Amino acid sequence: MTARILLLAGTAEARETARLLAAIPGLAVTASLAGVTAEPAPIAAETRRGGFGGAAGLAAWLRAHAAAALVDATHPFAAQMAANAAAACTAAGTPRLRLLRPAWEPEPGWRPVPDLATAAAALPGGARVLLTTGRRDLDPFLARTDLQLVLRS
Repeated sequence: MTARILLLAGTAEARETARLLAAIPGLAVTASLAGVTAEPAPIAAETRRGGFGGAAGLAAWLRAHAAAALVDATHPFAAQMAANAAAACTAAGTPRLRLLRPAWEPEPGWRPVPDLATAAAALPGGARVLLTTGRRDLDPFLARTDLQLVLRS
């Protein structure tokens, strides 16, 4: 009998997880990508692209495919997807494993802020800023016309 695993992917950790799961006999892995990257890195699994339609759609997918488990290896900023995965797994009765990267340890001089808008406001005028937040979270920084932004996407 084959057990279907849904891997919510899009990170280097997800690619490594897919590689490890592919080596386990009796597992069939479906990797799910949000579809925001035009040319995602190859992943060692059957791959689907695009959303599920929220938690209800994801729960329906889990039931329809008789998923034995869901592994959430999405990006740490994918808070909505993580919440949808938790709700969907509860609704479908599917076990869930959430892979989390270790938290960064603060360096001297770091100043914690509660959100991106506060971070943008805290930057000194004329600063050159490397942003790795993703293109959906640029607005607070783009509103600051005095900043030089370098984006990692």
